[in-house]
Amino acid sequence: QVLFQIGESKSIGDKFASGEGIQDALARSGKMLFQNDEMDGVLRQINLDRDNSRESIPNILLTLYTSAGDVYPLRVKANQKDAIHVDQPHLTLFGTATPQHFYESLSKRMLTNGFFARLNIIDVGKRGKGQTPGSARNLPDAILDVAKWWAEFEPGGGNFMSVHPKPSCIPFTDDAEDAITELREQTEVEYDKADDVGDEVARTAWSRTCEHAKKLALIYACSENHVEPKITLAAVHWASEFALHQARRQLYLASVHVAENPFHAECLRLKKRLADRPDRTMARREIMRSMTLKAHDFDQVILTLMQQEEIEPVTIQTKTKPAQGYRLIEPAEMRQ
Repeated sequence: QVLFQIGESKSIGDKFASGEGIQDALARSGKMLFQNDEMDGVLRQINLDRDNSRESIPNILLTLYTSAGDVYPLRVKANQKDAIHVDQPHLTLFGTATPQHFYESLSKRMLTNGFFARLNIIDVGKRGKGQTPGSARNLPDAILDVAKWWAEFEPGGGNFMSVHPKPSCIPFTDDAEDAITELREQTEVEYDKADDVGDEVARTAWSRTCEHAKKLALIYACSENHVEPKITLAAVHWASEFALHQARRQLYLASVHVAENPFHAECLRLKKRLADRPDRTMARREIMRSMTLKAHDFDQVILTLMQQEEIEPVTIQTKTKPAQGYRLIEPAEMRQ
């Protein structure tokens, strides 16, 4: 609604069916915002794609990410004489989904090829009581004024700003620069820890954490003062805390939900059932009812997790007679 009211509707996109569709949109406008309210469905279609018709989506998104400060060449079409390029393409993909379905739609490859590490996946938490909604058309003038200011912002001047923009460089204060250096060193320590244990997913995620923090600090600075932005210590502190939390949270949820195959998915599902209990323990009969697996398949999941020393059999005292159950073993216990 903001973009519509300031005359930037050409930069709004809805769902996309291919990476080529994203390229075509950027050819029309060098800056695009795509909004997709079923992001898990898009990722699931990519994973289930057998003829590679959708494989171009993550590949193009990865290339666009690294080309944001450079020149991005578009694909050559039939009967096209001259190559077309987009100078410093700007693409924002805003997707929504339920947390569980989103993480389950990710594949192991997405976790390690850089796609996952380039995302900011934000949990909304428990739903609030809500309030009576107003109309999105009745936007405050202060918001529209600032949005229009950014739409008209041309720091380099000249007649070709829309084709070859010259970005403005926002400075760090001295203490903010020291703080971002400390963050970089901290994330390098986490990267080395992941590298030592061969955790490719964590290594990939930590390699992008400081970069995420810098972008978040820039957004903070431009929100605080859009006329003369400056990245302050407060901006870096907020961005660092946010980026570190996101890295740890995303890695945890990926470890809980992202499976390499259907059998692994059932193993993760059983572990999640146990993890949700205060004592990490459930009776066998209760787990079987919640898993809805065949007895043989259920026993295979149990046997595998026991051999991996991720769960252990326990006896649960009940009002009538003792019941057989299983307890999820803490990672710290497994290391002892």
